[in-house]
Amino acid sequence: MADPDSLILDLSSDDPSATLSLQLQDRFTTLAVAEQRRLAEAWQARAVALAYERLELRDRQGRLLARPARVGAGMVLLQPAG
Repeated sequence: MADPDSLILDLSSDDPSATLSLQLQDRFTTLAVAEQRRLAEAWQARAVALAYERLELRDRQGRLLARPARVGAGMVLLQPAG
């Protein structure tokens, strides 16, 4: 997974659901929304190329930051609580 800014802390996969989860540095949420979206969609494209059906981006606490769109394509960025 390309990560030139060292934002990925850890990655894990759930083989039965073909889901790849990336745990990200806290500073991911401080990036401009356009940059977050660019990174999320680049990681999603790479995950698909690696035969994963779903990519989830999570913070250090495991809260969901982004997931694939249910309709259409791309990633949906979620606002972290609190």
